[in-house]
Amino acid sequence: MEPRVTYDRNVRALTVELEEGSVAGTVAFDEEHLLDLDEDGQVLAVEVLTPDDPKIAEMATAYGFEDRVPEILVAILNALVAPSKVETGAKWIDMSSSMTTHVVLGPTEWKTASASGPLPQRKLDPVS
Repeated sequence: MEPRVTYDRNVRALTVELEEGSVAGTVAFDEEHLLDLDEDGQVLAVEVLTPDDPKIAEMATAYGFEDRVPEILVAILNALVAPSKVETGAKWIDMSSSMTTHVVLGPTEWKTASASGPLPQRKLDPVS
């Protein structure tokens, strides 16, 4: 599964969904960084209460998802700099008052985003 990032602008919190599954428990990496684990201890999601200090690499090293750090960081960056308006065809939707932003970044787009060129267009999931 591609990382899915939700940023709640009201409380300045990030949720990064890494895998689908049932959460068996939540562990605190520290007071501002939480990990949702399944019954086998696999990380399903990461909750970051301090987006300016996400500590993704540190949590990845401690919990074994180091190979996903680059794609997670790019997805977080895209969530934090998401546009306030989204174009859908010829119509603009004002999202400046939206409380959350959902961003899905695919592997092809990640390669573009990690290069020195411009960031890729963002695919926004509908906010429900």
